[in-house]
Amino acid sequence: MQLVVDAMGAALRAVRSSGPTPRSVNADTEQLASAIGVLFGPQSATRFASVWGDHVDALVSYSGAVAAETSKARRRPLLSWLRSNGT
Repeated sequence: MQLVVDAMGAALRAVRSSGPTPRSVNADTEQLASAIGVLFGPQSATRFASVWGDHVDALVSYSGAVAAETSKARRRPLLSWLRSNGT
């Protein structure tokens, strides 16, 4: 989860090189999903990975939009995340 926070911080600062790589964030998501799978089964792990991945994408995109100070760009990741979660 710290990698997600770091990725958001890098997006806010508009500095790609200082944040974690997408590969490391994906590996973190896989580890979290694996833990969910141990506790609740493989279907829960798959669902968690999907929802968490969408959540992370939206947060990092939103942070980048905040850094760019564009309200239209801020709405896009939020709407995408809401749609992906059935809201």
